[in-house]
Amino acid sequence: MLLKDKLKKRIKEISIVSFDIFDTLLFRPYAKPIDLFQHMEKFFHKPLFCEQRIKAEQSARQSHPDLVDITYDMIYDEIETEYKEMQAKEKAWEKMVLRANPELLDVYKYAQEQGKKIVIASDMYLPSEFIAEILQKNGFNNWDKLYVSGEINAIKGNGSMFKQIISDFGVLPQQILHIGDNKKSDYKIPLKMQIKAIHYSSIYKQYCRANKCNFSLKHESKTSLGLSIIYSMMAYKWLLDKMQQKTSYNYWQRLGYQYSGPIGYGYTRFVTQTAQENNIDSLLFVARDGYLLEKIFKEFSTDIKHNYIYAPRFLNHICRLDYCNDKEAKTVIEYYAQENEEIKTLSKNMSNPSMFIEEHKQIFKDLSERQMQYYKQYIQRIVPTAKKYACVDTITGQFSSQKIIQQGLSAPILGIYWGICEDMFINTYQHKSFVGLCTTQDDRREKNYFTKNWNFIEFLITSPEHPIKNLDKDGNPIYENINNAYEIKRSELYPFIENGALDFTKDVNAWFKGADIHLTSQDIINWVNAYIEYPQKEDIKQMQNIKIAEDASHQIWIPLFGIKTKLIDFIKSPHKTVKVMKSMQWRTLFQSFLLCIGKPVSLRIHGMKKITMILCPYLKNKYMSMVFEMGKNWKYKVIIGKDK
Repeated sequence: MLLKDKLKKRIKEISIVSFDIFDTLLFRPYAKPIDLFQHMEKFFHKPLFCEQRIKAEQSARQSHPDLVDITYDMIYDEIETEYKEMQAKEKAWEKMVLRANPELLDVYKYAQEQGKKIVIASDMYLPSEFIAEILQKNGFNNWDKLYVSGEINAIKGNGSMFKQIISDFGVLPQQILHIGDNKKSDYKIPLKMQIKAIHYSSIYKQYCRANKCNFSLKHESKTSLGLSIIYSMMAYKWLLDKMQQKTSYNYWQRLGYQYSGPIGYGYTRFVTQTAQENNIDSLLFVARDGYLLEKIFKEFSTDIKHNYIYAPRFLNHICRLDYCNDKEAKTVIEYYAQENEEIKTLSKNMSNPSMFIEEHKQIFKDLSERQMQYYKQYIQRIVPTAKKYACVDTITGQFSSQKIIQQGLSAPILGIYWGICEDMFINTYQHKSFVGLCTTQDDRREKNYFTKNWNFIEFLITSPEHPIKNLDKDGNPIYENINNAYEIKRSELYPFIENGALDFTKDVNAWFKGADIHLTSQDIINWVNAYIEYPQKEDIKQMQNIKIAEDASHQIWIPLFGIKTKLIDFIKSPHKTVKVMKSMQWRTLFQSFLLCIGKPVSLRIHGMKKITMILCPYLKNKYMSMVFEMGKNWKYKVIIGKDK
């Protein structure tokens, strides 16, 4: 039975229904109320507003010890002069972000249909006229009485407001049902007074419980404005889906909403801010990773022109003869051998591709210049003339896209990237990075730069197109002919992911009227890492069908997170199956069980005095740990489950 149905059942038994307001009837999109002040501080460029607003409220309470609650005017009487103007803005912001709790709106209307008297009771400093306006705006109408503690000098927290309700309506306490989110003032206090009460857990808390949100991420949402808003928006979306019982979203649309949307929104906000700071008037989103980013960028109201363009690394090789090793040099030779008989003949006996190009430099130079001319015609045709250009991509190590675009436009451009993997060209090309410079292999593996699975990020924000290998003379992409079930599957699924991501962006803009929600790169990384570390059963099931190409030629395909395993595979080839399962980031309970059979024990031996025995080391969690010590130096440990 849904919670709203349980509430309706209780409503039938009484004559008066009393509702709390904030976090009950109305929902704020923040993990904690003061995040609203923090958001205003950033939007209105009022440093320390949040801190001063909190202090002013504390000071107002100290200045009026004779009152059980204070008013909104009292708070702003105490605030510093430079923040007085925020009084009207705070009310406007509350009106903008507060939304009806759809679950309790349904219950509220049911109570009215049943002819029950409706009471709305809140321990709140905001004026009752303003609260009434917000309630009506969100569909709550025709109540019988509205109680606001700041105006009546009575609060739920000590029972005085409930006494006034009983007195005003002339009823027995048992005839009243109160619904609210505060465990003490909305539940324990009314129960002590023999009023029937239901503790309504806030939407945010319900979402965290239902989705098993990990503790570390919940803690981050308490200190990060971006995560506070993301968590809250996801909670509200979750409740809407729950209310519908059968959501109109499939798994991939939800994935797009929950992850592609925040990734694209946060990074694209950085792109927009960087472009504005550098007076960029034309942004070039580079295929394929720029596909979704450009679509999200369109949702922002800016005057910056933008295009989606092709600049694959392979084109940089053949147009500029810009290769770094023999493997890349060989692809250049193979490409030009198809259209030049002399190269085709001479290359049959070559042993060193890089040296071969040097030996026949003039031939390759003539061919590459002609190819570069084609690219110039393409890019100058689709990109409008601008004073300052910037290209947008995700990861770069050699600035290959930026190089060819810059030469194609015959103008310097700024490169905007999620991250930069090497510093070879750092001083050569203008650039800005969302997460910073990552120069070592350890940095590249570091989850705080590129998440615990960068392939997942690329899967979420890439294009439904197949990879391109070249452009024709008219500038149309020539796609690689990849007749692979996994690439076809990805292309089929991506439109759903894209729709979810764009819905998220539209919801952010609708909720906050275009105001930035300040989602930092670290917020996004923490958000994505939580999905990777704590997958739900449905995540594991759906991702078993997803593989991505490990190599540029799309010959080697690896699981994005995990694959299905059959018992017959384990029986026929246990060593091979165990090896595959060990490499998987996600495993089902069945796969973990098979691994425990394949490798039931792991030992770590540091001499005879220190030995650790790990039983079932491939289980997801650590279930037990026992330490046996003999004297100061002898230490033996037994662990059941994952050690780290």
